Amino acid sequence: MSDPAPHFETASQFIDEKGGPAAVASKVGRKPGAVRVWKHRDALPRDAWPEIVDAYPDMTLDRLKEIEQARQTRDTPHPHSEGVRA
Repeated sequence: MSDPAPHFETASQFIDEKGGPAAVASKVGRKPGAVRVWKHRDALPRDAWPEIVDAYPDMTLDRLKEIEQARQTRDTPHPHSEGVRA
């Protein structure tokens, strides 16, 4: 049986799937410009997590942690890739 809740891989994908920065900003009580910055940075700030969870029941704290961890993993350079040229 498949999981009925959407699975967002990135903060940017979450924002897009929920209608874009203006729509998310309206639901979480933030300014659209702030949510555009979140999308640009591909990060959902921890101080906004309570509002995000309240506004979007399909987004849990565990899911937010997974998205944050995945971003940190993507942003961490591979130790063997530094100085290597293709």
